Amino acid sequence: MQLQDVRRKLQRFEEAHHAEILKGYQRRNRQRREIERQFDLVGEIPHRIASLVETLQLEDVPQGLFDAASAEDESALAVVKALAVGMRTAATTVDKSAQDLRAAVDTQRVALAAAAWQAAVDQASGDYQALVAALQGQRDGPQRVRTLSSGTSAFGW
Repeated sequence: MQLQDVRRKLQRFEEAHHAEILKGYQRRNRQRREIERQFDLVGEIPHRIASLVETLQLEDVPQGLFDAASAEDESALAVVKALAVGMRTAATTVDKSAQDLRAAVDTQRVALAAAAWQAAVDQASGDYQALVAALQGQRDGPQRVRTLSSGTSAFGW
């Protein structure tokens, strides 16, 4: 008798398209987590770039190693100064790239919030919450619904 009761409840569950709602919610929830992971990965890069920028500095030439009055030494010092300018230019360019990346992340977060995909995620979440509330309201006998911390549902009959 209990097996028939479970089958009857499963049939009602399937006929009411509950499985579709749950599958849709799980799919959208996985997508949302992946999008968040991608934003986190890209969002971390500007911090790593900032660390790199700090290292883009030429070390000072040891005092007294070159004679500024010597034409030969002066030409070598001019090369070292040009290298320093190149390093500063590279640091500025890399820092600008980090700023551009931060701006792109911010822009894409705003775009995503307005995207049709976000509306679908919100709809799936709302449908899921409504389903959970409806099933909790239908408790009869040993049937129970509990929401797990992972965002999925377990149905015990």
